[in-house]
Amino acid sequence: MAVETEARGTVDTRWVLALVGFCTFLGLYATQALLPTLQTLFSASEVEVSLTISAATAAVALSAPLAGLVVDRWERKPLMIASLFALAATTLLAATATTLPVLIAWRFVQGLFVPVVYVVTLCYINESFGACKLGSSMASFITGNVLGGFTGRALSGVMGELAGWRLAFIALGILTIVGALAAAYLLPSAKQERPAYLGLAGIRKWGELLRNPALLAIFAAGFNTLFVQVAMFTYVNFHLVGEPFHLGPLGLAGIFAVYLLGVVVTPLAGRLIDLYGYRPVFLAATATSLFGVLVTLLPTLWGVIAGLAICSSGVFVCQSAATSSLGVAAGRSRSLASGLYLCFYYLGGSAGGALPGFFWAHGGWWTCVLLVGAVQLLTMGIVATFWPRLGVAKSVAPARA
Repeated sequence: MAVETEARGTVDTRWVLALVGFCTFLGLYATQALLPTLQTLFSASEVEVSLTISAATAAVALSAPLAGLVVDRWERKPLMIASLFALAATTLLAATATTLPVLIAWRFVQGLFVPVVYVVTLCYINESFGACKLGSSMASFITGNVLGGFTGRALSGVMGELAGWRLAFIALGILTIVGALAAAYLLPSAKQERPAYLGLAGIRKWGELLRNPALLAIFAAGFNTLFVQVAMFTYVNFHLVGEPFHLGPLGLAGIFAVYLLGVVVTPLAGRLIDLYGYRPVFLAATATSLFGVLVTLLPTLWGVIAGLAICSSGVFVCQSAATSSLGVAAGRSRSLASGLYLCFYYLGGSAGGALPGFFWAHGGWWTCVLLVGAVQLLTMGIVATFWPRLGVAKSVAPARA
């Protein structure tokens, strides 16, 4: 059953989904541009302050399977809006932290609510749009993720430089409230599928899904996607505050402008997925991202920026391909599969926030790049071997020469 093509007035539903995606990721990575500042303020190590990222992503990974299990018990829209308000509240509470452990704790609580918004929105999209629009509709949501991730990082960096990190969190919390109110008014309701698995039946189904090689390949793709993004955009901050760059918080915030390329790349990814299929698009995007990772080894600021731009653009395409294929491969188990996917995705984010810190301590930036490249190559092998051949999203594939 498709949703109405318009919400209130003439607002296209896909624009509203982009707004939901924006709010979902607005605060999750907000401390990345603040890491050197927090390191100085709390007299902490790189690994310790990186826990402000890893704690949030670990919370997402822990709560995601439960979110996949319970979201079918409530209507999609009210649950989505309530979770957005919870995200806003915990973001505001993070601004009250007086020590690093307290800040990390609030970041953990904040991460607990992200999976509910994410899983329920993935289900909403899969239930609301036909096959020919699934890729582009998912891309709208991912585009919102891109804009939210950029805005959270950039705004926190700018405000951290000009007004302090606490006011940065307050601003992000207020923006999330405004977005939740707008989505509550604009997002149309849609009939949802009858739940296939609830309670113990859902828990037993987890085991079946985790024994499915095709779904495990998609989960591995999700792990790789966020591992690469978090690792690159966390430790590049420490790389760029040192020789020969010497960037401050404002300069580091400007680096995240490369995220804006995702606004162009992600809708294009949706069209490519609709035309050529999920698996080939993911593999091509991962190879592109790996090239960008290697480019960041150039000893110039513009070289690092270009590499980050190429890397993040590839990652956004990977995310669109993985999330779009998941709903098709999982069938009626998409709620449970979405929760498990999000668990692996954010386990990748947690590993990307913490594991490179040990490599950094022993070799600096080039060892982090080596680690990220190895993870990408391993994932490409898994995807090439086990990813399901789902064909293309359109009913008629384009002719090939």
